[in-house]
Amino acid sequence: MGGLWGTLPIFAVLVAAALVGVEAKKPALFAVSKPTATLSLLLVVGATPGAFAWQVSVGLVLAAVGDAVLISDKPAAFVTGLVLFLLAHISYAIGFATGMAQSGRLLSIVAAALVALASSVLVRRLWLGLGPSLRGPMIAYAAAITAMVGAAFLSIGGSWTPRVTGAVAAGAFLFYVSDANLAWNRFARAYPHGQTVTLSLYWAGQLGVALAARWAHG
Repeated sequence: MGGLWGTLPIFAVLVAAALVGVEAKKPALFAVSKPTATLSLLLVVGATPGAFAWQVSVGLVLAAVGDAVLISDKPAAFVTGLVLFLLAHISYAIGFATGMAQSGRLLSIVAAALVALASSVLVRRLWLGLGPSLRGPMIAYAAAITAMVGAAFLSIGGSWTPRVTGAVAAGAFLFYVSDANLAWNRFARAYPHGQTVTLSLYWAGQLGVALAARWAHG
């Protein structure tokens, strides 16, 4: 636990720096601190053994690269970032599957189904705001993040402790809400401080997943 409490302040400082970079319009500060904040979560995972921690670590690296790419506003950068985060979600989903319940639990199945329904509604609402070149990648991305959150919910009642499954479910859900907010803010209706809200939810979700990976073998 001591090692964990030594790493969390590093993550918190980097997140704060990134959010200051957004709000104070300091692009250089944001460009450095954004991917670094995500990478610092590798310290939270630590040297935890097992497939779950490995898949989460891979996902964090992919997400950090995606963070760096998405600093650019160019359409090509957005698609590249989308692909990197899609791969991160797949890696997380594979990791979550290691703790999945052997038999279905109705509440978990209903929660996963509701996320799938929410994704389909969101994509339909955003459809007209998406350029033709983005529609295919967005559908693929929506499928990947929906599978990731569904796998997280289906781990409830599995082999992990309630603390681990709680962190997994909360982390995955916050990540999902973050991306939904990003898509709405970019393609439907932007609102003040929308990027700060997106990033705050994003890092809260990533922290939940990283903590779960650490606790799964602790």
